[in-house]
Amino acid sequence: MKLGPSLLLALAISSPSFSYAQATCPATLKWTDATDVERTTAKKGRVWKARVENYTNASVAHLDVDGKQAAIITILPSNSSDTIRLTSGPDKPNPAMFSEISMLLAPPMTRGDWPRMKSPCALADGAGIDFDETDIPGLEHAKGEDGPTVTGTIKREGLNITYSMEADGKESWQGRLGYAPAAKEIDPNTDVQGWHVFRGRDYVETLPAGQPVALGTVIKK
Repeated sequence: MKLGPSLLLALAISSPSFSYAQATCPATLKWTDATDVERTTAKKGRVWKARVENYTNASVAHLDVDGKQAAIITILPSNSSDTIRLTSGPDKPNPAMFSEISMLLAPPMTRGDWPRMKSPCALADGAGIDFDETDIPGLEHAKGEDGPTVTGTIKREGLNITYSMEADGKESWQGRLGYAPAAKEIDPNTDVQGWHVFRGRDYVETLPAGQPVALGTVIKK
């Protein structure tokens, strides 16, 4: 698999071996359990796109701000002083620039106990639900007042959730949450040629380009 500095990684780091749409949805599933999350935010002519894929031994994040792309692979555990991180993008992006990507990705229903959407499996399979500010804890008082007017729709198909949402016609969000029935390790043969390697907070090296470099060899160094 080749995932060089051209950021083909932003398309997909691997193809899932299961179908989100065909899997059974367990009642214990929480909004925050998603293993593959993506969201596009548009506001005042600017567009932010973010995606995170979670594996048992790594996480992969993709970021696109107004067409400028960057990506990071974090080898778990991520709280170690010598955690290995690899970044790709212009100007040798530092891992710190990805620190707020979770805020760009967080689906709105995780910020409160939405009565009609308490969990992914509370949504009927295949049925879309329209919602507005009265569904959102803290905004339900906003009808006819100065609070934001919110419109949106959400739909579940198996373990795949898609949603769109707009506030006052000024800001919009479109997102997807995928819940893998079984987590897996990242492919050690993932090609990271041209990527920048960091250990802890320190820059280590930029991997050579022009020939494949397997992620597994970088981890073992």
